[in-house]
Amino acid sequence: MEIWETIREILANKVVIFPLVAYFTAQILKLVLRALGYPSRKEHPFLLESGGMPSAHTAVVTALVLTVGASCADGVRSGLFGVSVVFAAIVIYDAIYVRGRADRQAVVLNKIVDLFPKLKRDKFKRLKTQEGHTYLEIAGGVVWGIILTLFLLWVT
Repeated sequence: MEIWETIREILANKVVIFPLVAYFTAQILKLVLRALGYPSRKEHPFLLESGGMPSAHTAVVTALVLTVGASCADGVRSGLFGVSVVFAAIVIYDAIYVRGRADRQAVVLNKIVDLFPKLKRDKFKRLKTQEGHTYLEIAGGVVWGIILTLFLLWVT
């Protein structure tokens, strides 16, 4: 019986639930924006793939920061809030810069593999290429994370 109580407590934890809601709604919002004509770098975007408008990663960490700030007794002066801000900064930096650089490396490595004779080329799996987020996509994730979290805090 104790395990079910633990699961109930986790599901009642806003710091866990609000960022998850931000992730899934941001992914759905990507599909809606694509259907409304917002340009996408993907031919057929999949609901759980990364990249695109808005940045789901950014929406998640924004929701996390706001929820932690609102939930802690010390608010924005708490250590946990500080940790969540640093974590958010790392995730956003990664979404913009690191993934973009990794994508450029994957493109180059795929071109090198294409130069191999056909016999050896089949032994190498092509690397998936994924561009980093644009500043607009990051801003969209921040805005979505703020709007959604403020709404969730208001209704709960």
